[in-house]
Amino acid sequence: MPFDVENRTETAEKGLKQLREHADSVIVIENDRLSDLASGLPMGLAFTIADEVLSRMLKGITETIMVPSLMNLDFADVKAIMDSDDVMLVGAGRPRARTGRRNRSSKRWTAPCWAR
Repeated sequence: MPFDVENRTETAEKGLKQLREHADSVIVIENDRLSDLASGLPMGLAFTIADEVLSRMLKGITETIMVPSLMNLDFADVKAIMDSDDVMLVGAGRPRARTGRRNRSSKRWTAPCWAR
């Protein structure tokens, strides 16, 4: 979504509505939230980091479908989730130690990027 100071939110929302009519899923990144989370960084770098996060997320979804694992999912499973009209949160991370998994998982939901 555009920055609030751009005064283009209404136009962006109309475009999102049209896009949602033709797409299974839409990923929306609010520029103001990105700016808040990356304060102190040049905006170009913040956008690069956001691109990397999106890239990893899409790679993870693709690998979930394509790579055999303990949890067998196929395209139909992922499509069923993405076709719903609900909001979907996607998070990714790697624990540094086995004992840190539970702690990081609980902290993830209080991270500023989830705040509304």
